[in-house]
Amino acid sequence: AGDRAFAQRDYPVAVSFYTKYLQLADKSGDQDAVKTAYERLMDALVMSRLTPLAETRLAEYEKRFPHGKETEIAMWRGDILYQKGKYGEAGELYRKLLSSLPLQDPRRLRTLFACAQVLEKQGEWKAAAAQYEPLSRQAAGTQLGRQSFLRLILCLASDGQYDRAWDLLLANPPENRKARDSYSLLAAYITLKQSGAEAASGAWRSLAGTFRDGSDPLTYLVASSYGDALVKIKAWPDALMSYRAAFHAASDKNEMFETLNRMVEVISQTGDKAYAARLAMSQLDLFKDSLLTSDIKLRTARLLRDAGSSKGALDLYESVFANMNSTDQERFQAIYEYAMLLAQNGRLAEAEKTIRNHFRAQKESDGEFLLAEIMVRLNLPDRYCSQYQKIADRWPEQVGTIERSMAELAALEAARCAEPDAAADCFARLLGGLFAVEEDAVWQPRLRSFGEKLGRLIYMMDACVDLERDRRRGCYNPLLGGDRLMDRDEQTEMLKMLAGDCAAAFEALPIVQDADILRNVLYSGIWSQYALAEKKRAKGEKADA
Repeated sequence: AGDRAFAQRDYPVAVSFYTKYLQLADKSGDQDAVKTAYERLMDALVMSRLTPLAETRLAEYEKRFPHGKETEIAMWRGDILYQKGKYGEAGELYRKLLSSLPLQDPRRLRTLFACAQVLEKQGEWKAAAAQYEPLSRQAAGTQLGRQSFLRLILCLASDGQYDRAWDLLLANPPENRKARDSYSLLAAYITLKQSGAEAASGAWRSLAGTFRDGSDPLTYLVASSYGDALVKIKAWPDALMSYRAAFHAASDKNEMFETLNRMVEVISQTGDKAYAARLAMSQLDLFKDSLLTSDIKLRTARLLRDAGSSKGALDLYESVFANMNSTDQERFQAIYEYAMLLAQNGRLAEAEKTIRNHFRAQKESDGEFLLAEIMVRLNLPDRYCSQYQKIADRWPEQVGTIERSMAELAALEAARCAEPDAAADCFARLLGGLFAVEEDAVWQPRLRSFGEKLGRLIYMMDACVDLERDRRRGCYNPLLGGDRLMDRDEQTEMLKMLAGDCAAAFEALPIVQDADILRNVLYSGIWSQYALAEKKRAKGEKADA
């Protein structure tokens, strides 16, 4: 029964039969039958894309049969890595497997196809096409050959080789109804890539009206591609129509979940918050598992909130901040929005209690700031002024540093100070004081040093970003006071030097928690505003030219 379901590509049904077969074989003590059951079950699990279960069963198989089929184990492991999105690791495993397979081994073609799929996922369209093309000839007349041909056309179109894609398509006319459907979808995909969503949308609407319900990977891919492209041009009705077609063609719950997600986003963009909220709630009902991330729950809570369903929104927010698997940022955001919604519904006392219950000990200050922000949003000046004063009283040294430094900086700017280092040093002292929070003879000086170097970098980067605007408007800028303006290369070199000093001070700190995130901010994120300003400046100069 399992083999029959597998042959009919009804893989989830095959999984259920093979699982029963495994249970019976285990009960009988027939180890050969157990081994066969595991191997057939693994094939069905991989084809069903039931990745977590496949991973579990593979571990069981390897433990029970340490001398099992090495080639099959490698292929299963590669497929699991691929389905988990670990394309680099999967590709490395497939290539290693290829080197061990004889040229005559029929599994070699299947492994070559897997390698091409990895390249495709990595956006290496040309390299993927180069592998699919010989495969489509070597496996001609088989399912693998047909799939290779389809992927070849898709990769050529994605790589911008439109003429080549059209030539191959026209040279291989469809032989039956299913092939005609695939032919039309491939033509639609090439047209989308070649002409764009706006030009292709009319023909696409006509084609989409002919789709039949049922799982079909090609329909899913093309419909999703049209949906994504139509979203970019804000053609919401056509995008929604495309995603609906993709949803009905989805092969597994991951694809269904992802498509439903996109549909919710599109509907919320049209302004129909109530419909978007209902659809998002149906998503929660349909997928009661790991697919429902905290991020999805937060978005659904916001839709419910905007649609006027406060209770549903509050329940979802609570499920996020009460979940130990949520990140600190997700919990913080959920508590903030939960408390804000309570306050907006006249339940400010409950909001305060919730925040104070969740922000204790070292995180108490975060809670106090959060409360103050909510009171600002509610336009309660008496409450937020007293709240901010309460915070300021707790940090007298830091508040004093801010006040002195801001007063000094204001005086320098009012006097149009022509010495850039004077203003930058002032802001550096301000930030250095904020980083030196606790009395510590060992680390406080290093924290202060890092804060000062970061402050100097931020101030000078801000001056570089605003230089042209300040010059036009006659505003103060520390870089405008010299005999000549720094050119872009000089500005960039100065900032690189300051960033290097800042990085050296950072690396001298014994940071473990969130070190990678902080490094990403320091080495990449902090440059984003400068890079954006440079891009706009270059675009303006090109327009002037």
